[in-house]
Amino acid sequence: MSRCAISYLTLRFIFGMILLVIACGVSHAAIDISPAYVQVALDRGRPSGEFVLSNTGDTEERYRIRSASYKFSETGELQRLPSDENSLASWIIFNPKELTIAPKTKRIVRFVIATHGNVRPGEYWAAMELESLNVRTTILKPKSETSLNLQISSSILVPIYAQSGKITCSGGPSNAKVFPSSKGPVIQCTFTNSGNGRIQVSGEYDILDAGGKIVLTGPFCHASALPGSTRLLTRLAADPLPDGKYKVKIRFNTPQLGQTPVQEADFEWKAPAPSN
Repeated sequence: MSRCAISYLTLRFIFGMILLVIACGVSHAAIDISPAYVQVALDRGRPSGEFVLSNTGDTEERYRIRSASYKFSETGELQRLPSDENSLASWIIFNPKELTIAPKTKRIVRFVIATHGNVRPGEYWAAMELESLNVRTTILKPKSETSLNLQISSSILVPIYAQSGKITCSGGPSNAKVFPSSKGPVIQCTFTNSGNGRIQVSGEYDILDAGGKIVLTGPFCHASALPGSTRLLTRLAADPLPDGKYKVKIRFNTPQLGQTPVQEADFEWKAPAPSN
């Protein structure tokens, strides 16, 4: 499955309880999706496009296709939600709405976005949801000898983004810091999107010793900051540090802002005492 798609599991118990377990970038079937996401303009006619679904496995795959609204929490967890003022979900029409993909074959899913009335300027988003119709059933037998059927079905969400009118991208990083964990230094920074357009954020970090020499370096983040949102970006440093005084320098790549903001913070590192 493409890296930019999002997947989650729906666990249905026989007594009707539903639990959503969300895991970005995890696929539970041999399905490749291209493109990984779609970006369209809402003020240039009726947008349309297609996704190519490839079954690279040896088992027939069956899917129901529909639109879904979502957002990300501050810490990056995917959250399903009803349609709101930024949702495309009610405007997207997919064809077909169900399909079967034989092993080692491809199928095409087409979409069209039919807006209703005037669309205010800004960014809109939703996802193509592929709900697997290949449900797996597991029987659990606790010590009480009471059996429980657990039905597991997977879904994949593929983002669709759309823009209308004038887009203003503004915001940036703040509050860089480093704090201890049992696995080593954790680098953290806040990124706020105060505009009406989506901002793609990536970055790298350097940790410098008291003499200004780089002792650790690595990628910091790869995230999407939706309009009006705040993301708390966190990264475990690649290796432990000896006790001492350091500076962390985080360089951000934000194409929509047209700049490379930098955040710095001094910190003193002392390895936590091992827990019993």
